Amino acid sequence: MKFSIIILARNEADNLPQMVESVKSQGKDWEIILLEGGSTDDTRTVANNLGCKVFEQTDNLFSSLNKGLSLITGDIFTFFSGHDHYLPNAFDLVEKNIGDAMWIYGNISKGGKITKFSAFNKEQMMKYNCPVSWCFVRTEAIKKYNLKMRTDLKALGEFDFYRQLAIHETPIQIQEPLAYYKIHKNNVGRFAKEEKYLFR
Repeated sequence: MKFSIIILARNEADNLPQMVESVKSQGKDWEIILLEGGSTDDTRTVANNLGCKVFEQTDNLFSSLNKGLSLITGDIFTFFSGHDHYLPNAFDLVEKNIGDAMWIYGNISKGGKITKFSAFNKEQMMKYNCPVSWCFVRTEAIKKYNLKMRTDLKALGEFDFYRQLAIHETPIQIQEPLAYYKIHKNNVGRFAKEEKYLFR
């Protein structure tokens, strides 16, 4: 099973080595589609040297992600961040638990204590309540359900993407955290005010 990771990156030269190593260490076939957006550091050079497939971002955040979706060659894809990294065996957990489902997501851990998401609730999903960056999706779902980012949105595009999928498919939920999430000054998520670093 090949994993495709789609990343929007700007000025992530210092963070990319750890993120890419966390992908390589999974021991799976992989590709990183990195959409670079006007970095003033060495993000592009570092990404190329680490084996990422580097492309230019478009003038719209979500059309850039659509470009990434059009370029993937893996069996499963996910959206990720250049400053986060995956936990050991994350891809194994996805591969072993996804079964025949179209998508899967994990929980988070704060301070070593797992915080569980509630069971999947389609009604809540329609209200954009979902664990966006913890989701892994079978690539075949893109064509099957004509999935794409809405470029008219200014925010919550990833939530809307998974909302589209949730109309048709119920995800598998696993209890383990899959990746390390770094809170920084540009985060806008609901955890940003709680503490500097979290697991997700």
